[in-house]
Amino acid sequence: MKIYLGIIITFISSLSIAQSMGYKDDFEDGTISPVITEVDYDFGLEETDGELLAFMNGNGPGWGNIDFTFASTVNFSNDPIVRFSIMASSDVTIRFDLKDADGNVARGDNGLEVDLIGGVQYYDLEVDFSSRLGDVDEARMKTIVMFFNPGGNYSGVAYIDQISLGDPEAVTNFTYHINQVGYERTGVKTVLLNSLESAISYATFELVNANDDVVFTGDIVENGQVQGWGGNKYWTCDFSDFMQSGEFKVKIGTSKSLSFKIGDNLLFEESAASVINFFTEMRSDNASDYNLSFNGSRSDGVDVHGGWWDANGDPGKHMSHLSYANHFNPQQIPMVVWSLLKSYELTLDFNASVKYDLLAEAAFGADYMVRNFDDEGYFYLSIFDDWGGAPNTREICEWGQEGDNAARTSDYKCAFREGGGMIIAALARSYYMGLSGDFTNQEYLSTAELAYAHLTSSGNGFETKNLEYCNDHKENIIDDYCALMAAVELYRATLKKSYYDDALVRADKLLARLQPEGWLASDDDANRPFYHAADEGLPLIALVAFKNISAERDSEIIDFINNQIEWYKGISSNVVNPFNYVRQYRKAYKDGQLQDVKEAFFIPHDNETGYWWQGENARLASMSTAFLLASRELDNDFNNTASDVAKLATSQLDWILGKNPFDLCMLYGFGLNNYIDYPSSAGKLNIVGGICNGISAGLVDEDSLTFQPYADDAWQNWRWIEQWLPHDAWYMLAISSVAHLNGTSGHNIDFDVEISDDCSQLTGEYSFSETVNDFVWSIDGITSDDNTPSLTLQEEKSVSSSLYIRNEYGSNVQTKTTDFKFSTQCITATSEFGETIKINSNPFINGLSLSTSQELQYTFITISGLEVEHGQVQSGQLIGESLQGGVYLLTLSGVSGLHTFEVVKL
Repeated sequence: MKIYLGIIITFISSLSIAQSMGYKDDFEDGTISPVITEVDYDFGLEETDGELLAFMNGNGPGWGNIDFTFASTVNFSNDPIVRFSIMASSDVTIRFDLKDADGNVARGDNGLEVDLIGGVQYYDLEVDFSSRLGDVDEARMKTIVMFFNPGGNYSGVAYIDQISLGDPEAVTNFTYHINQVGYERTGVKTVLLNSLESAISYATFELVNANDDVVFTGDIVENGQVQGWGGNKYWTCDFSDFMQSGEFKVKIGTSKSLSFKIGDNLLFEESAASVINFFTEMRSDNASDYNLSFNGSRSDGVDVHGGWWDANGDPGKHMSHLSYANHFNPQQIPMVVWSLLKSYELTLDFNASVKYDLLAEAAFGADYMVRNFDDEGYFYLSIFDDWGGAPNTREICEWGQEGDNAARTSDYKCAFREGGGMIIAALARSYYMGLSGDFTNQEYLSTAELAYAHLTSSGNGFETKNLEYCNDHKENIIDDYCALMAAVELYRATLKKSYYDDALVRADKLLARLQPEGWLASDDDANRPFYHAADEGLPLIALVAFKNISAERDSEIIDFINNQIEWYKGISSNVVNPFNYVRQYRKAYKDGQLQDVKEAFFIPHDNETGYWWQGENARLASMSTAFLLASRELDNDFNNTASDVAKLATSQLDWILGKNPFDLCMLYGFGLNNYIDYPSSAGKLNIVGGICNGISAGLVDEDSLTFQPYADDAWQNWRWIEQWLPHDAWYMLAISSVAHLNGTSGHNIDFDVEISDDCSQLTGEYSFSETVNDFVWSIDGITSDDNTPSLTLQEEKSVSSSLYIRNEYGSNVQTKTTDFKFSTQCITATSEFGETIKINSNPFINGLSLSTSQELQYTFITISGLEVEHGQVQSGQLIGESLQGGVYLLTLSGVSGLHTFEVVKL
């Protein structure tokens, strides 16, 4: 076996580098850039006196090379020459290889190897590949590989004074960072520049279209250097005011970025289908799960087939994990189901291309959660087999203990924070959205209600089963927001006052965790700040969910939202932060003690888990979702156009999609630069639409950052490149939130109608600006589609008014644009399941009656969001008799799902 000793140096180059002719580094700033990565921990790197020093000891793990790997390709076609200045402390042979974007290699052996005499002098050398390229595409160069003693070992120090690749004079002194998937037409749109130099030569930028026409001009705004991220300085090009769709480039002088798209609902339209496909590809088909055993004394087996792999390196299936650490439980499988259903609700008006796949995937997950429900009343926490390393020991268990992340225990009963709360929330939502799979939606609801009753019942030696199941037997903020979500969704499904009362208690507990400065306390003593690598946006989202069922805490929740948003804006902007990365307020945990509080970009390596830190793409997408949905509660007209909070929300998605210091698009199969497969013998290859863990704090200096997929300790690769369910769950919800705010305000319905004398017919014409996905409207005998709720005139009332109809799940108001005289009408809602519900009179004067084949739960809600009447109703029964005149939302829920209408009492 050949032993190649050395290190990997990754130069993250410009996204305009397809137009660039080379790269040059003089190592003059005295600071090792974050793009230069030391891989073998036995080696040392130092940048001093204009040199990069690499200390090597001859005992490497199999790497004998320095790799210059570009995020984008470099065009060497005019000058395929590597130039470098180097001295070595002892004799060494240097060899270069070139590799293009397709993996074709131009080898530098047999004639291009260079022998250096150690300790004598600097060598200024050129290695010319003009006759060695073969199949290599010199216009799309990807990697320069520099070997030391190829085929052998090397002990010594290499002093690299400078290196240039291609023609350095053809290279601009800055690079571009863009969202590689694209930008929302009506949203925040920025491109960043960075340079190791203190200034760039331009004050303005241009936006050019595919024909190279200038369509926008803006100022280049200086940001400065990010402390700890090397010597790079950043500038921002903001073109948020540009509102055209198409493909564009940023142009500065003669330099251009790579092209990028701008469009309406672009992120959803471009990537939602692939994200859903990621979940489909992650479906588990393990045969042993049809009769799986338990860790501990329990001797029976249960059917827990289905569900999803937790990550592409872990065939285990987890509702949550890290329970032993108490403050880190992520929401895993249940978050996927809830996210898919919430995303469906948010994008109801335009997701026809993916809606059935989305609902099918949600039903697949809901079925799995029901199978994990024990007759005793709890859900099973995890199925674990040492990340696929011990398939014959696969079992139901809790896994992970302090000091042993693979340890297993029989504490497999889910507390609220251990997945139980979000399972209940997802199953209750599955019920009222009419979802069904292997189980009926009534079974989803009954399972959720039984589980909730179990967790809130008396425990063995504890006030509740939830306290019994928590590892430290204390509730914290994760219990609060998960239990709040459970109670809110159960209330929406059943309208039972007991669930509302519990939701109010949990909302108050969550509100009380807000500290005067704006941060949240995780524990009751307010000693530990809340920070989370996956679900940090859930407290805001849970309170918004409560606000949507009640106005009882409106002012407190509004204050909470304002304080939280201002807090995050403050800690994210009080340092140079050109990427607008949402920073966190956290305490490390070391030697059994919480350390001093710190504002930082990433979670600390030293924390209660003992080992778990990683890239935080789920956290970023959760914060984006929270900022967007919470801001709509502050301002009903809030959208994703330029504002401080919109920039903060958008920037998290930009980071995931390539606008980061590594120019790395972490949505696999999209953008220019992705990541390698996770090297697990039991794992899956990367799945298109999957999102990896991402960029983390530096291995040694936690104020720096790293993306290090080629570490010599290969097991640590999961920290950066493993695809994980929560990243996609939160990303799906984030892009759905963006789309919901970017113009899904409804479809106008234009009427020009007259009422005949006997009021049995409408005459005239009407049109629809768009077809609504699930329903289109018709007026007595004139139907625009077979799938119709219809309006039928009955007794003449000679009322002049506008007609308002609200679509399924209350997503968007449908507004008639022309007033007309009409009699009381009948509204018939026909669901995709064939169930018909008829509202017999709208507007109504006394009571409103329904025709229905089933008993329904109903709720009247004022336009301001206050519930004023709810109960159960049968066919022919009058409801709303005690209401004052006005406009109300009427929600009707039953086995066919939830229907929401806007009705008027005269």
